[in-house]
Amino acid sequence: MKLFRIKNASYITKKNISSTFMLFIASVIPVTFVIQRELFIGSMLMIIVVGVYLSLLTGKGLFKSKNKSTGL
Repeated sequence: MKLFRIKNASYITKKNISSTFMLFIASVIPVTFVIQRELFIGSMLMIIVVGVYLSLLTGKGLFKSKNKSTGL
């Protein structure tokens, strides 16, 4: 968290904290898919979650990074 604060000190707000909490919930869902369901569906969800996580770190829009990660 120290590196995150140094890089994006102005970007951290209450909205960002809630989005990281939603990201934690969203990251739990693909893990359960990998364990219980098919590996392909879980891996596709993991790619989307990683794209959203990278978009949060860079401070860009969620949908732009999500489209780049899925290739659409």
